[in-house]
Order: sequence, then C-alpha cells, then structure tokens
Amino acid sequence: MSPPPVNTDGSSISAMRDLHRQRGEALWHREPEPYSASFWDDAIIFVFNHRVTLHQMRRQLPLLAAGSEAITIEFPPLNDLIVSESGDAATTSFEWRTRIRNSGGIVFDRVNYETDVWYRRNGIWKVICMHLTNLTSNQVF
Repeated sequence: MSPPPVNTDGSSISAMRDLHRQRGEALWHREPEPYSASFWDDAIIFVFNHRVTLHQMRRQLPLLAAGSEAITIEFPPLNDLIVSESGDAATTSFEWRTRIRNSGGIVFDRVNYETDVWYRRNGIWKVICMHLTNLTSNQVF
C-alpha cells in the first residue's frame, strides 16, 4: 500500500516558487551561500557540460565566480512546475538570461536553460538534481 499524497496542494508550489525567487535574488547579489543553501549536499549538478559538486559550482558558475560581474539577470518566475503524486518531488524548468562582464572586461549576453528536480526531506524543499545548459553566449562589446 502506497503512502497518501503529502501536501500536493498549493502550499508546496508556493514554497518552491518562493525558494526559486530567492535563488534568483542570490544570483543577482552574487551571494553563493544563500544560492547554495537551496541544494541538498548530495545534489547531482550539471553546469554547462560538466558534472560538479556544490562547492565546485559556486566557484565555476560565472555569476557566482570571483572576477565576474552581473550587469543584468532575468531569472523569471517559476511557471513550469510539476509536483509528484506522492508530494515529495517536483520538477521545474525555465529559460533565464544574463549579461555579465568577465574578469577580462568582456561583456557577454547569455541565454541559459535550467531543469531542476526538487526533493522534500523532513518538510524542506531543496534541489537534488540540476542541469544548466547555455543556449547562446554572444560577446556584446
């Protein structure tokens, strides 16, 4: 016999939307700790074409890495969200855009696509798997 669904009502969806918004704000403010707090320690993370640990992601993700500067970030509200029948997992996917200046002073416009698997443990939602890919990266000036 399977367990009954766990809170698949709007409160889980609302909680994940809030967490997603907080992740976007942490990126904008270049705050690796609040951003990293949205991931489980054992998360499986793919950034562009590499599998990385949470610690490596903080150093390698251009918006969190030392020497890069976010000029603009468009981290949209979370609309594509599916919660599992049991209420303990969810998937999200979204496209987001950035304009960054790298440590060499070169400005790039980037379009990224991210898919996340959220997992709830002890009532807490965090990302257990993330796949971030760069769709385009164009030098602006």
